[in-house]
Amino acid sequence: MSSKKKNIEQEPIQETHSEEEAELLSREDRIAELEQKLKDYEEKEKQLKEELNKKFLEAIQKKSEEASVIIKTKEQEIEQKYSSKLEEQKKYLYEAQLTELVNIVSRLEGVVSAEPKSEEVKNYLFGFKMFLTQFEALFDSLNIVQISPEIGQEFDSEVMESLETEKVSEEQRNKILKVFSKGYKLNQRVIKLAQVKVGICQ
Repeated sequence: MSSKKKNIEQEPIQETHSEEEAELLSREDRIAELEQKLKDYEEKEKQLKEELNKKFLEAIQKKSEEASVIIKTKEQEIEQKYSSKLEEQKKYLYEAQLTELVNIVSRLEGVVSAEPKSEEVKNYLFGFKMFLTQFEALFDSLNIVQISPEIGQEFDSEVMESLETEKVSEEQRNKILKVFSKGYKLNQRVIKLAQVKVGICQ
């Protein structure tokens, strides 16, 4: 076989190889392109997840801070509520005992206000008056205040009770005619009503 004929036979083979190589290169380029796109997609997905995680964490932190403020506010409200209740209870912790003491002092005041004829009784009353002075100082320290109605004053059922009534003119209607005993307040709460005689009209 001549050399020329041999070259002619080899030309189609070389052309086929060139086409295959070109197709192979094209496929490799396509694969590389797809791999790059996949890599870019994965990178974007990673960034998106990081952003979402960041936003999620920020949202959680914000809600946590809001919850913390609400809890703290509620704690303060509860603390103030029970603190004020405790203070109120402390004010009137010994109300029953002090009311009993006030009633004793009130009876003692009634005795002292009498006009005795005997000198011996007068001496006793002088001693009782000294006791009353001491009790007044004690009452001041315990925030116990006297309710002292006066004759001619308007009757007030909030701090007084009517032991007796008497028919009077319209001008003296509901006015105090006589004071039997003083009343007392403990920290603005009435623990003993003042006892009086009141004028009424029919």
